[in-house]
Amino acid sequence: MTTPKRNPFDPARRLRLSCAVAVGVAIAAGLFSAVVGANLVARWVESLRWDPFDSAELVHLREEAMADGFSDEVAVERIREFERGLREEHFYRGRFARMGGWMLVGGVAVFFVSAKWAADSLRRAPAPMHAGGVEADGGRAARAARWAVALIGLALAAALAALAAGALGA
Repeated sequence: MTTPKRNPFDPARRLRLSCAVAVGVAIAAGLFSAVVGANLVARWVESLRWDPFDSAELVHLREEAMADGFSDEVAVERIREFERGLREEHFYRGRFARMGGWMLVGGVAVFFVSAKWAADSLRRAPAPMHAGGVEADGGRAARAARWAVALIGLALAAALAALAAGALGA
């Protein structure tokens, strides 16, 4: 006995593969966004405590330079070098926050798109209607719709009458 060959274009197989890919992408995007978000929050909390001008090393360098009356060029150059490093750190933190924000937005967007893709892949096609279509139920749905429209119309008419009576009495 020979086993039948699987059809590579089988719609059910393609749908399962599509769903598996979408779920995998959603998981990866979710993990990526969680890591980026946690990193951004950690950097933000660290930046609340970080004051570049309150550095003990900078204060020490300035005190040494003031003791010499800022005449020692080596000490002044060390202060400049240290302050340049602080400025670089400050601008690096800003770039990190901007890039991290865009990476977070992109990761969350990919997560939602892939989650929607997975949800659409899992959705089943609607079952075919029974013979006779909508009229086979004896017109119950049509009668219910007419009653709903009539009741909404009556409610609107009553609300307008109440508003008119209130406006005339005022």
